[in-house]
Amino acid sequence: MAPDTPAKQSSQVENTQTTPGNAVFNPKWNFCDFDEFEYDPDENRFHVTFDPTDTIPTSAVVAMIATISNTDPVSIPPLHDTIDTDALDTLASEEKDRNAHELSITFVFYGYEVKATNNGTIQAVPKSPDQCSDSSN
Repeated sequence: MAPDTPAKQSSQVENTQTTPGNAVFNPKWNFCDFDEFEYDPDENRFHVTFDPTDTIPTSAVVAMIATISNTDPVSIPPLHDTIDTDALDTLASEEKDRNAHELSITFVFYGYEVKATNNGTIQAVPKSPDQCSDSSN
């Protein structure tokens, strides 16, 4: 079952992080050290940045989705059922690629369209249930 779509409001929280004002957002599920965690109410988009040399991208995706959906990470379907997690982790593994060109992968996971890049950014946009074509969402 996909999580509720967040409200289109924002409010400031510690460390310049912004979250939707009335959305279900629970930072207790965040087990990654994100440099930045923002919500853009105009785009209805969550955005995180992290150091890909310190944080595994697959962990960052799961932590982000757990945090914004207020879901215990162990209750979320395995990410490897949606994408090749080795490929996602490889995306950020080579520093020369990270500095030369932005590479990205986009997929639908747990009711969100997720875009992860090789430079340590992840964006997630809530999808309505009819927009989720993946049966694991």
